[in-house]
Amino acid sequence: MVAIGLIRRTLTIATTLVVLALGAQPARAIQLRWDSGGADLSFASARRCTLVVQAEAGETLPSDWRLVWIASSAEGSASPLSFCAEPETGGDPAAACELVSPTDPASAVSRIVGARFCSADAGTASSARLMFDASPGTTAKMQVVAFQVTGSDSMTGTTIYSAEITLNGGCDGAYPPVVLRASSTHRLGQVDVQLVGAYLQPIASVPISAVDSSWTYPLAITSKSDGRVTAHGVLAAPLPDMVAGVSDGLGGQGASLVPADDFPPLDPQSCFSNFSGAQDTTGLQPKDFAFLDAGDSWHVFYTREYLTSNYSDRTNTRRIGHAVSTDQHLSSWTVVDRNAIQVRSGKIWDNLHVWAPTIVRKPGDITYYLFYTGVQLDTIQQPPNLRTSEIQRIGVATSIDLNTWTQDSSAIYSNKRVGWTFQDSTHNVIPIGGGQFYSDAWQFRDPFVMQDPDSVGRWLMYFATIDSTLDKFVVGVARTSGTDLRKWDNVWPLRRTSATFMNADRDESPHALYRNGNWWLFYTSNHADGDQITFALNRSSPVDSSTFEHPDSLKAITCGEHGFPTPLNQWHATEYVRIGSHEYLSAFSDDLAGGGVIQFTQIQPPDGSCPADSIRLDCPDVWTAVGSDVENRQKKPVALEVAGPSPSRGVTRLLLSVRDRGVVRVAVYDIFGRRVRSIVDGWIPPGATIVEWDGRGEQGTAAASGIYFARAASSSGRAVARVALIR
Repeated sequence: MVAIGLIRRTLTIATTLVVLALGAQPARAIQLRWDSGGADLSFASARRCTLVVQAEAGETLPSDWRLVWIASSAEGSASPLSFCAEPETGGDPAAACELVSPTDPASAVSRIVGARFCSADAGTASSARLMFDASPGTTAKMQVVAFQVTGSDSMTGTTIYSAEITLNGGCDGAYPPVVLRASSTHRLGQVDVQLVGAYLQPIASVPISAVDSSWTYPLAITSKSDGRVTAHGVLAAPLPDMVAGVSDGLGGQGASLVPADDFPPLDPQSCFSNFSGAQDTTGLQPKDFAFLDAGDSWHVFYTREYLTSNYSDRTNTRRIGHAVSTDQHLSSWTVVDRNAIQVRSGKIWDNLHVWAPTIVRKPGDITYYLFYTGVQLDTIQQPPNLRTSEIQRIGVATSIDLNTWTQDSSAIYSNKRVGWTFQDSTHNVIPIGGGQFYSDAWQFRDPFVMQDPDSVGRWLMYFATIDSTLDKFVVGVARTSGTDLRKWDNVWPLRRTSATFMNADRDESPHALYRNGNWWLFYTSNHADGDQITFALNRSSPVDSSTFEHPDSLKAITCGEHGFPTPLNQWHATEYVRIGSHEYLSAFSDDLAGGGVIQFTQIQPPDGSCPADSIRLDCPDVWTAVGSDVENRQKKPVALEVAGPSPSRGVTRLLLSVRDRGVVRVAVYDIFGRRVRSIVDGWIPPGATIVEWDGRGEQGTAAASGIYFARAASSSGRAVARVALIR
């Protein structure tokens, strides 16, 4: 098939004609001539013209060639050349039997029209014939260009040009840019696009765009010649099929389709891993967070809370950090930004705290939307009777590279948009010191956003607030009216999630997922004596409050051993993560033995011992091995327990058991999560091994009397043992 592209510059028209054919032995040179055999065709009145594109003897036409022309008309015709099909060809394989409109977005950008040839076997075509009607006084020049591949890489080769032919002596003007092929590489957000073609030296821009033109992104040109251009950009999202275009600034355009990213699947190899707050800053607790799979890397955006005493409530949780991992075990993280989202000064909706991020991206789009809770310190009454309060709202920030975020100047959702919440700020006003007051009307936080499964293009938002009818915390639901992620309408409260059901003070951090035929709604129930992860099931809908079952504790339905305190008791703000065929349940933990971490725990496939509506988490159970017997130790990937007298007055003996040979790290931590001493860091054979802690720190200083925690970690699991030391 041949394609004819039309590009206009006032009275001068530049057109590209493209042949798409398969040739086993493509031509090393291409001839272009009039059917009369000459290089110039002269005429004084309107006439039909025929040109011939010919390969060298014994060769076939290249798989991709284009006829480019520039013409001007003394009559000022908008289209002085009008290509046409040959109505009667007599079976001539070189004839163009049919003209076809543009069939893809790149052809549309280049204004290309197709021409289908009569050849029964395009792979053997050695010539092509094209006909057009020319208006009186038309002058034109024409040339054929093609790309000849010279290696196994389809982008390696050279551009070949035919000799130029003319109409009525030719005309002035530069040919438009022609893109014959395009490719891209995309690694860790760095996008490089390579274009090969002809007449590319004058181009001024290289935009890439969605095939439906829903987004466009300008690349920066890094090098260019007449036949090749490279351009660079920074985009984090996996890229779909797209159009790479060029423009010479004079109206000349060319374009080519670029295939979608083809990232190899990220296949985590560990059943348990974590991101430690210490990787950000000593004494940091990463709290509510968002997890993102960017195709070739994983990202966490986390609320930063300092555990050190020099930070007060007013000076804490004022930034959201960003860490990246490409580690198959999800254990090696690099903190790339401690201030991805931060509070802003002035009378603005997020001037005091930023909490609880959740990130989404529209299918096929390149923009990420990070929703979060912003807290505003607002003055209600001026001195001398100063009264201030902290007002919670939900807003959004956007980014295309995950590094630079633009925070909206106004919140997008608040209790004022939700009629079933408290609207009167005088309800349950409680002084909390320093002229600051608490009100039920200002509790509105912890967004979780996902696509609406019942309406394509719309979105759902779950959030935590107080229901004015129940006077209790519940999970609420909002929905976009269309595709705009900044326009939300109230749905209703999910009253099955009322904190009353779990004897809780409040609900926090909701999120929803679908697995095993059920919609699961997870949230954190906050109690005076600690938090617990709560869930409610719905077999038909993620938003129908009437069909949710009564909530229950996640621990109650988690398959495994639960006759002892488990890490689930220290979990908060769970998130569900699916990577390929692997499922993870993640949460932040403030367990003193954990030292402030975000934990990723693999959800194992159901087996005969677990009902279908349970969640089988093997890995958290390996944490506790204190008092376990030999049989239980052998079942666990990693187990750790005190093997000698406890409390110890000096040396503590620990029994370390591993199921498989591998690298194991064992360290001792104090009750604040600070590492005291590393005692094992290397390969451990399968079975039981005795390791010892001499009761001293890294510098040899004797540790003080108290409670410590020994923690063993490997790629397959973790275990913790409580160690008592007296002097």
